[in-house]
Amino acid sequence: MKTIAVATIGCKTNQYETEAILNQFIESGYKLVDFSQPSEIYLINTCCVTNRAEYKSRYRIRKAFAKKSNTSKVVVTGCYVEQEPQFLKKLQNQIIQFRNDEKPQIFNCIEKNFPKEEISKSSNNFVELTTDKFYLHTRVPIKVQDGCDSFCSYCILPFVRGRPRSREPENVIKQVKKLVKNDIKEIILTGINLGLYGKEFEDYNLINLLSEISSKTNIQRIRLSSIEPMFFHERLVEYISNNEKICHHFHIPLQSGSDIILKKMNRCYTTNGFQKIINNIKNTIPDAAIGCDVIVGFPGETDEEFEKTFSFIDKLDITYLHVFRYSPREIKSEILMRSIISQGEPRPNTSSTKMKWESDGLKNRQRMHRLIKLSHKKKMKYCNFLIANQIFLKAVLETNKDGYWTSVSDHYVRVYLKDEKSKHGELKDLIAKKVHSQGNGILVGKIIF
Repeated sequence: MKTIAVATIGCKTNQYETEAILNQFIESGYKLVDFSQPSEIYLINTCCVTNRAEYKSRYRIRKAFAKKSNTSKVVVTGCYVEQEPQFLKKLQNQIIQFRNDEKPQIFNCIEKNFPKEEISKSSNNFVELTTDKFYLHTRVPIKVQDGCDSFCSYCILPFVRGRPRSREPENVIKQVKKLVKNDIKEIILTGINLGLYGKEFEDYNLINLLSEISSKTNIQRIRLSSIEPMFFHERLVEYISNNEKICHHFHIPLQSGSDIILKKMNRCYTTNGFQKIINNIKNTIPDAAIGCDVIVGFPGETDEEFEKTFSFIDKLDITYLHVFRYSPREIKSEILMRSIISQGEPRPNTSSTKMKWESDGLKNRQRMHRLIKLSHKKKMKYCNFLIANQIFLKAVLETNKDGYWTSVSDHYVRVYLKDEKSKHGELKDLIAKKVHSQGNGILVGKIIF
């Protein structure tokens, strides 16, 4: 039997695309094997959002070469390919590369030796890539949007993912119906900038899509991936509060708690505006779990600006943080370049830049640890809130270990259920009992109606 091994680095959009490509190979008779095993095909879906993501992409490619046979094929796709880095150029005769908009062609090019079709980079259409089965996820991501035109000064995504495009609603509905037939209980709507969904449609947006999915399919749980604060408006919050299918879990990138840094990042909101968004969510949906991204060490972030960020987040009624450390990289954004130089920072990708950011490394790591500690404190406070208020939770069971089923609940808290009769993929109604002994979730019991 032919074999394929896959590795995905980066966002849920990448995860979805990997699953869709993988399904084509499995339907054609391939067997999925672990990436550490010998395989006929190694598929690596890469990312370049951070230095760390680029490192992981290179690492996976090297791992594939360490395991491959003389007849194995190493297929590399994703945002790292879009950058055309020297690392991949050196390997161009040993790997097969596909850009993001060529992903739907991977199966036919590899398995059927079809030549790559020419795709216009200025295409206004969403590149359709669908699947009815998922092999790597129980709570499945559904890609409904691609691209971004926000041009935040630290972000490379507009350059590697292109302008915003939205998937046709009827294609989304059609896929969700098929997934329901295949016993999928929870979907995660995802995109590069999900809040932009429907931008190019007339009188149709994310709320319309949510309404159609809810009314036209029997999917039981709908989760939203990250939505930028400028799109988390009152109408969306009000709609979610009245829709029982949508998880009370929201991820809203903050990036900084300093208005000065937010402006330098080219973020189009202030801390005051962000505070109002969080207040509105908590007033409307008191049990909502809210996560935020935050970047430390952005050029120009002084000790004073960081303390503003820490203080702002400390007072913010959120549940957890994803903390990232800014690091020098190949910067393609002229906005960021001007921002860095205007502050007296050395020009990126020079020896002086490297020396300066290396000297700031320890300070930034300390800042990261402070925010990570604050995140854990907020997560524990939220867990205790769920327990004290006997909030009902729902979770699709994913793994069984040490006698406990575990999964991420609709409130984005990991739950542990001791139940020998339950099965993988079942959606359970649960009630919080106490914080797990390791402090990474909640022990729960089943609700019997």
